[in-house]
Parts: sequence; C-alpha cells; structure tokens
Amino acid sequence: MRRNPNVIPQSLLPRALLRFGDARNLLVLGLLDHGGDLAQRAAVVDAPLGKGHLLLFAINPIWRGSTIGSHPLVWNAILGFDRLAP
Repeated sequence: MRRNPNVIPQSLLPRALLRFGDARNLLVLGLLDHGGDLAQRAAVVDAPLGKGHLLLFAINPIWRGSTIGSHPLVWNAILGFDRLAP
C-alpha cells in the first residue's frame, strides 16, 4: 500500500538521492544515542512539487558543528537544481 500508484502517481513519488551507510561502516561521534538506527536510511530525499523539487535533508548540513563533508550537499543542491529530474 505504501507505493500504490492509485494513491500517489509514479511521477510524484519521492526518491532517496543519498543514504547513510551500513551500520558497521557508520562513524558516529558526539552526543547521539542509537546512531546505528541511521543505517541505510535516507539522508537526502527529492520530492517533486509542481514544476519544481524539494530537497529534504536528514541532517542540517549548514549547522555550525557539521562536518566539512556535508557542505557539498548544499552546493550540489544549489548548483545542480536543474538536473534533479529522474
């Protein structure tokens, strides 16, 4: 029922653009409980809306304590917005 094309048309289904890695490969630091729950979950989701797209981030990639590795997520979203069509 979650992917029923009669409820949500195929063209409007959100898709995961980026996922967190396997639990054994995740490096979780800081004050995070149950970090393994992030394994294989969506990190960036593209949701079509009208003529455009919404990008949903599982983390705040521009937060002051974020790693430098998350900054390219923002730049790719800004500079590559016109290439989100499947």
